[in-house]
Amino acid sequence: MFKKYKSELIFCGALSLITLTGCDNHNAFQPISNFNDGAFVTKLPSNTVIGDIYPVAFTVLLKQKLTEDTTTLFETQNMLVEYSSIDCLSTDLDDTHLCTVTFRVTPEKSGFSELSLRIGDQTYTNQTNATDSAIVGYVHTNLSQKFDIDKASPISFVFINTGQAQANNIKIKSTNSETLTNVKTTCSSTLKGGEACYLHGDYIPSRADSYGIQYELTYDEGEPVVVGTENVPKKDTLIGNTVLSLPLNIAIENNYNVEFQFKNMNSEPVVNLKTSLLAPGISHIRFNSCNSVSLNPGESCSMIASVLADQIGTLTAAALVYSDDGVTAYATTTSNVVEAPIVASVDQDIPQQMVLNEPYNYLVTFTNTNKNHDATGIRFAHLYPEHYEVLSNTCTDSTIRSEESCHLSISTSAIKPGIQLYANYLMFDQGTVVIANSTLSMASAHSLNSQVDKGFPDNMVLNHSYPFHVTFTNTSNVDTETLTITSEHTKGVTIVSNSCDGNILPAGESCILSGEYFSETLGPVELVGNLNYGANLKETFVLSGEVVTVPIVGSIEVGLPQNVGLNSTYPIRYIYRNLSDFHDASMIHTTLSSTAPVNVTKNTCGSISTLAAGKECEISGTFTASEKGQHQFTSSLYYMEGNEVKIQSSAVVSDVVVSSRVEGGSSLVGLNSTYLIKYYFKNESIAPATGIKITHSEDLVVHTNTCGSILAGNSDTECHIEVAYTPRILGYYTYEFSLDYTEGEAIHLKQPVKVVDMIELDEMVFTSDSLSHNFEASDYFNYLANYGFTMQATLQTIPVSGNPETVIHNGWGSTDLVFELTNGYPINFIANRKNDCGTQVMNASVGCQSRKLPQFRLSIPKDKFDTLALGEQSGDIYVSLTQSNNTHVALFKLPIRINKL
Repeated sequence: MFKKYKSELIFCGALSLITLTGCDNHNAFQPISNFNDGAFVTKLPSNTVIGDIYPVAFTVLLKQKLTEDTTTLFETQNMLVEYSSIDCLSTDLDDTHLCTVTFRVTPEKSGFSELSLRIGDQTYTNQTNATDSAIVGYVHTNLSQKFDIDKASPISFVFINTGQAQANNIKIKSTNSETLTNVKTTCSSTLKGGEACYLHGDYIPSRADSYGIQYELTYDEGEPVVVGTENVPKKDTLIGNTVLSLPLNIAIENNYNVEFQFKNMNSEPVVNLKTSLLAPGISHIRFNSCNSVSLNPGESCSMIASVLADQIGTLTAAALVYSDDGVTAYATTTSNVVEAPIVASVDQDIPQQMVLNEPYNYLVTFTNTNKNHDATGIRFAHLYPEHYEVLSNTCTDSTIRSEESCHLSISTSAIKPGIQLYANYLMFDQGTVVIANSTLSMASAHSLNSQVDKGFPDNMVLNHSYPFHVTFTNTSNVDTETLTITSEHTKGVTIVSNSCDGNILPAGESCILSGEYFSETLGPVELVGNLNYGANLKETFVLSGEVVTVPIVGSIEVGLPQNVGLNSTYPIRYIYRNLSDFHDASMIHTTLSSTAPVNVTKNTCGSISTLAAGKECEISGTFTASEKGQHQFTSSLYYMEGNEVKIQSSAVVSDVVVSSRVEGGSSLVGLNSTYLIKYYFKNESIAPATGIKITHSEDLVVHTNTCGSILAGNSDTECHIEVAYTPRILGYYTYEFSLDYTEGEAIHLKQPVKVVDMIELDEMVFTSDSLSHNFEASDYFNYLANYGFTMQATLQTIPVSGNPETVIHNGWGSTDLVFELTNGYPINFIANRKNDCGTQVMNASVGCQSRKLPQFRLSIPKDKFDTLALGEQSGDIYVSLTQSNNTHVALFKLPIRINKL
C-alpha cells in the first residue's frame, strides 16, 4: 500500500496538546459550526531552538476568501518569517470558503517569540520559547478516537531535548484527574541535550464522558511541555481524521500520498456528501469513497490524494467534506517543502515481544533523497534503550550529500521486563526534525514473532488474486497458551490455511496463516489481525496495499549478494513495470540512493515522462564497497496514478565472502510430490570460511552435503547441499535454507510456494518415431472464458544429469507446448507456446470459442532430438495453468522418458 511513513509519522494529540514541530491535528478536527472559528492545526512547539525551521499552519472557514497579501494578516515578535502563503477552497455551499494560512518561521533570539494572526475581528496567537535546552514532546503509542471505560489502552509520551544544553529540575504530572496505570518511565530530573526519555502506561477512562488524558513536563530552562490524547465522545458531528500524513520534509515537484478519513458520529445519517481538496499545483484526489454518498451513524469514508509541492516553503493539504444541510468537516496535513529532504527508514526493527536477555539488532537509515542538494547542519538526538551496543555508525558527519545515506546499527537486549523503545531524531538546516521510531516492544519470558513472508504490493491490479502468507514463531523458551487469531477481514479475503488457531505453540516452533485476496474494487486494502497467545500477550500483523488503475511494480533483476568484499565491484539492476494493459503512467521521477556511491550506468526511468501500458524501465549500475559495515540501497519511483514504488536491498562487507545460487524449486508445487533443490556455495575470498552451520525449514530433508564445516579460500569450485521438499498441506508456505559462517553474515534463501492438488498423467515416451504427445486438458477442468492463461513449465529433476532446470514462458493463447532440447549435457527444456487465438489482450478467452481448454501437445523438434547422445533420460515435467488474474487452475505432472537408440 502507499507507505505509512513509519519513520517520520508523528502521532499528535489534540488541538492545544500538540507540542512537536510538524505535527498534524490528527484526530481533533472539530465540526465547523461557526464562521471565523479558526485554529492552528500545526503549531509551534512550546520550546524551540534559535535558527531552526518550524512550519505553522492555520485553518479557518469564512464567508469571504482571504486576501492574497499575507503581510496584512500577521505580526511577529523575535520571529523571522521565511515563507507565508494563503490558499482558499470554495464550496457549493453559499458563501463558504475553507482557507489555510501557512508559514515557515525561525526564532531569532533567546526568550519568547510570537506569531499573531488576525482574521476578521479575532486574533490568534502562537508563542514559543527559544532556549538551548528545548524540550518537545509527542504521543508515540497508538491514538484512539474512543477510549472505553472498561478497557486499558497503552499510551506512550516521549520527550526530546532538541537543544545542546542539559535541562534541569524536570517534573512530569497529569494535568487533570485522568492518570496512567502500570507506569514505566525512563525520565529523570535531568535530560541532556540530544537525548530523549519516555513515559508509558495504560489509560482507562475514569468515566464514560472523560475528555482524555494529558501530561505536563516542567523544567527550569523552558516552558511547560503538554502532551496528550483526546477522547472523542459520541456526539452530533461529522469528524475528520488524517490517516496518512505527509512526511515532515518533502521535495518540490514530487508526488506524496495522503489519506483522510471522515466518520459520522451523529445519531442520524449524513446525506449526499460532497468533497473538495485544497492542495497546490497538479495535486488531485486519486481515490474517493466520500463523494455523493450518505453515511449512517458510525460509518466512515476516505479520500486518498496525490499531493505535489510547487515551491519551497510550507505546504498544507486539506480535505473538506460537507452535506446539503451544511454539516461540514475537514482534515489537514502540513509539511516542510525543502531542497534536500531527508527520509528515515527503520530497516531492521526490534520485535513486538522481546525475550529477556536475548540480543536484537536495530538498523535505521537516513537518506537525502535530493539529486542536487546536500543536507547540512546535521545533528541528532537519541532515545536510547536500556542496554545497547553500537555496531556501526556512519552518521558522524554534519552533511549528508545528495542521494546518499548514513545509518546507525545497534544491538540491544532487555534486562528487565516491561516496555522497550528506541528512537532517533535528526535535525538539519534545511528542514524540521526527522523521526525514526522502533516498534514499541514488551520484554518478558514470552515472545512470539510474526514474519510476513508474502504480503500485498503497494500498487495492486483490479480483478486479480493476491496470495498472502504470515509465519508466527515462538522465539521464547516456554510454550504458549492456546492460540487464537482475531482479525478484520477485508471483503474478498479467503483464508486458505490456518495452523495457529486452537493450538499450543511449543518453544521454537512455528505456525502459519495464509490465504488469498481478490481485488474487486479500487481503493486501499488492509488486513489487520492479532495472534493472541496468553494473558495480555498478542502479536499484531498488518498486510496492506491499494488497488489502483495504473499499477506499477518494482523488482530486483540483478541484486547484490548478502555478503560483499571490500573494494570489490558488483552490478545492480532494478526494473519498474507498468502492469496496466491500457493506461500509461505519468512519471514524476526516480531516485537511487545508498550509503555509498553507486555508479549509475543506465536510467531509462529518468528520461521518460510516461511509462506506457505494459512497458518497463530500468535503473542499473555498479557498486563498489569502499567501507566496511552494512550498506543499504533504495530506489524509488514516483508517479501520479499510484503509490511510491520502492525497491530496497542491502549488503554487508565481510572479511570472507561466500556467494550462493539455487537450482530447482517452483513457486507452485503439488501436494505430496517430492522436489529436489540444490543450494550451491562458493568462497570468493582467499581466506577460508570457517564454522559453517546450516539450518533449514523442517519440511526440507538434506540428501547430500559437500560443504562440511570449512570452505577453502581461493577456490574455483562450489560445494552444494541437495535437499528434498515434499509439501504435505495445501496452502501458502515459505521454506528457508540458511548457511552461517564465522567471518560473514548468514545467508538466508527463502522460497514462497503455493501447494495445490496435482493431476498426474501417464508417462510419455519420446523416441525418434514418437516426438509428439497429446493430452486433453479439458478432461480435467473448466475455466472462466473471460480470462487468459499463463503457462509455466518446469523440469523438476532429471536423475541422470542431476541438474534440474526451471523454464518459464508467459503468454496468451492455447494449444501447443513445445519442449526444445539444447545441444549439450545435461538436457535442458525450453517451453514455448503458440497463440492460435490471435490476441494478447487481457480478458481474451482461451480456446477461442470453446469454454474448455483444448488439447495440449508436447513436442520435441527432430533436429534437437538428433543432437542428443545415445541413451535414456527420464524425469518429471510440471505444467501449471494460471488464469491471467492469478487464479490457479490446474497443475499437471507429466512423467517423461526420452529414449534415443
